[in-house]
Amino acid sequence: MANLLDPVVVPQGVWVDVYAETGITAGSAIEIQNLTQLRIRAVEFDSEPTLDTGYNSFGPMEWGNLPINNVGGWLYSADGRAVVQVEEA
Repeated sequence: MANLLDPVVVPQGVWVDVYAETGITAGSAIEIQNLTQLRIRAVEFDSEPTLDTGYNSFGPMEWGNLPINNVGGWLYSADGRAVVQVEEA
């Protein structure tokens, strides 16, 4: 992954719109690398999630992704301030 974008901070207990934070066009396929020792949740949703279900979870230093043509992407950390690197796939 070429680190061309600034890392995205995911505050504890706050859903973060990954496309709004990065400027990547919503619906683009993206790769996400968790740079912290915390578990991150990622979900495809068109607006801020109100339920804590239906997400993909990835652990410390793991990679995740959101596929092309998704409706939106949100990240969440329940355990503390997390940092991720996001790039267009």
